[in-house]
Amino acid sequence: MPAVFVHAPGGLLYWHVAKLVMAVADRADICSVATVEFAPERDVNGIGALTAARISSLIMGSILRSKYVRKESGVHPLSPDMSASLI
Repeated sequence: MPAVFVHAPGGLLYWHVAKLVMAVADRADICSVATVEFAPERDVNGIGALTAARISSLIMGSILRSKYVRKESGVHPLSPDMSASLI
């Protein structure tokens, strides 16, 4: 993410983080998350803010899903079959 004070080579793409969060949420309860570095003055066209917001909403959704969607059903919470029942 470009909106940090010290850039480092490598790192995870959004999709890597999304898969990681969903895998953790499938196996355990997520009880806390911290966004540790975000420098708005270094954000290029708001991309960093958008990425941070998307990751935050994904994590919040995973926390809620793990509390209110039965994992025993055998249907993944993000599958089309479950999305209709959540509306």
